[in-house]
Amino acid sequence: KKMGFGIPRAEWLRTELEEIMYNTLLSNSAIQRGWFHKESIEKELRLHKKGVDRDHILWPIFAIELWAQNWVD
Repeated sequence: KKMGFGIPRAEWLRTELEEIMYNTLLSNSAIQRGWFHKESIEKELRLHKKGVDRDHILWPIFAIELWAQNWVD
């Protein structure tokens, strides 16, 4: 029987993807687009960095912003 598996996205967003996530979500284009409130993003980033898993919020926002930078800007 087939079974899915999880990915360690919370860990990735604290390590390998941390810098690109910060640069993407807090970029001038992301802020000017106004789809997300900068203060809310900064709060979620701080919590996640402190060890509170916020990947369920950050991962989709990160994906949307990467999409927007490729297709909207």
